[in-house]
Amino acid sequence: MMVVEKIKTLLNILLSHIIYGFSFLVSRDKRTWVFIGWHKGRKGEVFTDNSKYLFLYISNNVKDIKAVWIGTDRSLCEKLRAKGYLAYSRGSLSGMYHSLQAGYT
Repeated sequence: MMVVEKIKTLLNILLSHIIYGFSFLVSRDKRTWVFIGWHKGRKGEVFTDNSKYLFLYISNNVKDIKAVWIGTDRSLCEKLRAKGYLAYSRGSLSGMYHSLQAGYT
């Protein structure tokens, strides 16, 4: 069991180094801002705190900045998209792309 955990850790480290190297190939867009939530509740990610309010303010009031929410909970991202916001799951290709491309996080 311990060997399996060590292999998973090694693979995660290798993957993060590959993504880090790849990040230099993606051009940054200073007008794209990525917001990431960090609160977790019993049912998943909680859309709250300063990151929520800054995301909502930028999305609704600043037209030349593309605000993107990167969430760990897919259902939260779906709810935000249903309301017209840009929101992607952290593990999705769109989420990874916007995370790499963003000028600010």
